[in-house]
Order: sequence, then C-alpha cells, then structure tokens
Amino acid sequence: GDRSGASSDYEMAVQQRSDDLDYIIVYGRMLIELDRAEEAVAVADQMIELSGTTDPRGYALKAKALWWQGGGKAAAAVPVAVSGLEIDPNFAPLYAARARAYTDIGRWQQGLADGQRAVDLDPMDPDAHRAYAYALMWVGERDLAIEQLEMAISLNPNFTPPYFELGLNYLANNRDSMAIATYERVLSMQPRNQKAHLRLCEAYFKIGRNDQAQG
Repeated sequence: GDRSGASSDYEMAVQQRSDDLDYIIVYGRMLIELDRAEEAVAVADQMIELSGTTDPRGYALKAKALWWQGGGKAAAAVPVAVSGLEIDPNFAPLYAARARAYTDIGRWQQGLADGQRAVDLDPMDPDAHRAYAYALMWVGERDLAIEQLEMAISLNPNFTPPYFELGLNYLANNRDSMAIATYERVLSMQPRNQKAHLRLCEAYFKIGRNDQAQG
C-alpha cells in the first residue's frame, strides 16, 4: 500500500530505462493516484511519442490524467480516449477513462455504457469497476455502485482510495455500520491515515456517537 515509496522506485527505473513502456505506464498510474496528474500527462505524452500508433496504454493514461486534474479537463479526455480506441477498440482502460470523463460533462448514459463496457472487457481490472461505480453513483444507482466498489476492493485490497468511495456510498444509503467498518479497515492498514480518521469522525457524528466522533 505504499504508493509513494513505489513511485520513487519506478521513477528511478524510468530514468534508467526511459524507453521501457511497461515501467512508464505503471509510474504514470502511480502519479495519478498521488494527485500528480499534471506530471502524469507529461509521462503519457512521452509514452505516446515512444509507442506511436501501436500501443493504446499511453492514451488511456493521458485520458485518465486529464480527467483527474479537473478544472474542465474532462472534456479534453474524451478525444484522447477516442484516439486510443482507434488503436485497440477493446482496451478496457480507455473505456474506463472515457466513462469518468463523460460522467463529469453530464453525458451520463454514455458514461454508464462505457463503464459497463470496461467491466465486460476486463472484469479483473479494479479501475474498470471503479469507473463504472463513478457513473452509477452520479445517476443515483448507489446499490449497484456499492457492488462495483466492493469488487474493486476485492481485486486490490491494499489500495485504499476505493474504500473512501465505498464508505461515502454506504453513508448515503444509511448503511452506517458498514461505512464505519470500511474506515476502520483502512486504519487497520494505515493507522495514521488522516482521511480515514476524518471520515470515521463524520460517520460517528451522523449516528449520534458524539464522544467517539470527538475522539
């Protein structure tokens, strides 16, 4: 679960083997999860330049990084994903990235369709389930979103971001004890995780356990 430490190692690997696409793609994904999406866009551009029109992974990385930046960048992610799909129309991460982008620009049905397509193409990809859950959440299908997030966690249990998305959906559906258990699970892995403490505080406060919330 130490993404920061792993990203430092991959950064060194990329510096030593700057043309290795397998190293570059993992490094770029880690940058996104560390909220360094602007750097991830540059890494994706490097990958696209190296691979030309033979590898869709750089396009998927760039589309996701653009969406992650926010600030109106979601619309720019769509044509990037389309370019990648021209290389491989069955590459699940491209549909996952476009699902998030479509959802953010209000094209919810297309977001749902792309999210479902990503899961169908690669049911073992946690990010496909996460992207589909994102679209489902925006149209109020929280029970289905919960199912997708639970699947994402089962596929990669040491990766904490989906736990927070799952906890918020539990709280929205008044499954408060499940939300508390979710945040406690994060803290069992990362006892000093500030976000988990904050979310646990909010969950306790919601159900009136104010002493525990204050603690």
